[in-house]
Amino acid sequence: MSALAFVGSARGADEAPMSLPLVGYNEHRTNLPGGRHANVSTNRAMVVKADGTERRSIGGELVNEVGTWTQFAGWSPDGETAVVLRGWESVENAQWEEEHKTFRFTPEGWLVDSYLVDLATGKAENVTGVERVSFYNSGLFFWPNDPKKLGFTALIGGNSKPFRMDRDGRNKTDLTTNSNGFAYGFSSSPDGSRISYHENYQVYLADADGSNRVHVQTGHPFVFAPRWSPDGKWLLFVSGEHYDCHPHIVRADGTGLKKLADRNGYAGVIEFLDVPDYHGGSSDVPNWSMDSQSVFYTAKIGENVELFQITLDGQTEQLTHSAEGTLHYHATPSPDGRWIVYGAKRSGVRNLYVMRLSDRKEHALTDVPASHAAMHASWQPAFVNAVPPRTRRVLYNFDGDSCLSTKAGGKGPVPVNVEDVKRLIEEVAYEGSQVDSILVCVNAQVMYYPTRIGTMRGTLSTAEERAKWPASEKQRFENLKAFFDSGVDPYAVMLSEAKRCGREALLTFRMNDDHGNDFLRTQFQVDHPEWRLGTEQYRGKGALDFGRDEVRDHMFRLIEEAVRRYDCDGIELDFNRFPTFFKDGTTEECVTKMNSLVERIRQMLDDVGRERGRRLVLSVRPPSNGGNPPPTPETARQRGCDVPAWVRNGWVDFVGVSEFLFERGDLPIDQWKQAIKTVPVYGGIECTRGGGQKNLTADEYRAAAIHLLKKKSDGIYLFNFFTSREEGEKAYEPPFEVLRDLNR
Repeated sequence: MSALAFVGSARGADEAPMSLPLVGYNEHRTNLPGGRHANVSTNRAMVVKADGTERRSIGGELVNEVGTWTQFAGWSPDGETAVVLRGWESVENAQWEEEHKTFRFTPEGWLVDSYLVDLATGKAENVTGVERVSFYNSGLFFWPNDPKKLGFTALIGGNSKPFRMDRDGRNKTDLTTNSNGFAYGFSSSPDGSRISYHENYQVYLADADGSNRVHVQTGHPFVFAPRWSPDGKWLLFVSGEHYDCHPHIVRADGTGLKKLADRNGYAGVIEFLDVPDYHGGSSDVPNWSMDSQSVFYTAKIGENVELFQITLDGQTEQLTHSAEGTLHYHATPSPDGRWIVYGAKRSGVRNLYVMRLSDRKEHALTDVPASHAAMHASWQPAFVNAVPPRTRRVLYNFDGDSCLSTKAGGKGPVPVNVEDVKRLIEEVAYEGSQVDSILVCVNAQVMYYPTRIGTMRGTLSTAEERAKWPASEKQRFENLKAFFDSGVDPYAVMLSEAKRCGREALLTFRMNDDHGNDFLRTQFQVDHPEWRLGTEQYRGKGALDFGRDEVRDHMFRLIEEAVRRYDCDGIELDFNRFPTFFKDGTTEECVTKMNSLVERIRQMLDDVGRERGRRLVLSVRPPSNGGNPPPTPETARQRGCDVPAWVRNGWVDFVGVSEFLFERGDLPIDQWKQAIKTVPVYGGIECTRGGGQKNLTADEYRAAAIHLLKKKSDGIYLFNFFTSREEGEKAYEPPFEVLRDLNR
């Protein structure tokens, strides 16, 4: 299985290999004579790359005596350390348990500890063995929002109890001191403030120190395996009778109980051995999607156990449709929400598989032979799960055009040098300015820099056409030629200056510019006029048909070239200028095609991000409606851009919603906020009210910002703020002073 099959995008032969996340899992024998322990003791903790390559065992030195095994149990938040359980049972105790068909946990017969294994060095640290409280310690996890703390479960006096301890294993604290129940399924909420566990098959919620305990009342005798939603708002568990229990959810405070799905007679257990097992297999419990909006679970269809996904409002989708006798188990989504790993028993063998959720394409992660099993897969958090939250009070968009032919105090198009370019950033990123993110546009079908993939602006115009260019275009062309002839890329200078000033530095890419000027002509359009949307200016003269595979591939390669050329923090896809993309096709067909492009761009950004050691942001500016009516999630979807779905799939990090060019004050930011709950949504302010009016005044900008913030916009997005400098002899300076108070 190649990496190509995993990422779904082509790479040149001269490009560096990708760095894919790892998946931790377990392998063991399934049919050795001697019963349960004979097979369990063969278990080994393993890791494998997400494309199925580079499989290896970890913690091998822990298996140093007869009756010992290892089990992969989790990850550190940064993905650099694995949690590995080391188990040992005496031969005599195992024989007694096999004869009596039950467990017998004694210090003489058992020793179970949880280790932290550094993936780079292989060093294994027994943190539960420090200041030991039990001979049986499992369920180790890193405490959310406090990596210096760990949680685990210890068996004491026949009862299993949740503990919290320091990262070095010291200061172990019993979180249920006054309870004699058997606690299990212990975990912390994502913010680290609350815990959940089930005790004697009832689920409880409590504060992080174990206080303020709340019993989740379901009325059922069997409530099992609580799991927090990634946003911390919900708790998921199964509830009902033993072997007849189903996915339920409650809110984080224990209210709002709801049965989410029915498993159709599935007992919720996958047998992991092919010999008689007195314990009865491995629990197969539901799991959250990464956006907290749906749940993955398994249920019976005939004699099969298939994989399903259900939204919190009850919309169900069957993800697998398998050959007779197939059993699926242990479904877990990737940290970016785009993939899911799960086990499947097919033709009698238990292997792991990975599915891309956007198109349900699947590939095998493991290929163990008969009489072996691969189970309990766990995604490496990797860099995609460790992106620090960013404050974006004001986002400032440079169009990359007039900012390279105008400058402070200039009247009319003027020459521009490096210091002038640097000053552009200083004007908006001054001390006290609320501009946290700077976006720099580098294209309008043509590219604004020497390009291998596309056409550089103005280079296909004839001498006659150049003679007719407006003064602004002539000056811009001369300025850029002087920059690049001297070996200076002004857009790289802008991005570098933005970073020097501590700002987020993003590219912004116009997806389908339709100005139609000769200096925006590309060789791609010349070679394939039939791939354009039309022939009239602003009605498809410069725009391409995204229904063509060739067009989407060309746009992807242009975007990839820009991202690889510039040391940016990510890129915005600007669907607003201009908002038409498809010549024909149903809405669903258009949405599917555009989804494939956005997902491919997200995958490319992840690839480049891994090479650079950080996540690259992907944002979108949804399509407008050309000024009437205001843009909504539904009107964007009708144009092929299902932005809420892009967010749900984990492809997009934030959304900037704007009107088309003119400020009208009726931007429906509330509709966007209702449709998109997991990433920020920023409301845009355009620079004029249209009709030849001057740019907005400082007070008009402030009033527009107040209006957006009252509608719960997460910040303010400014477009064409600087264009008052384009007025030649009538040019005047933009109100830069408002940048200090638009989002107070």
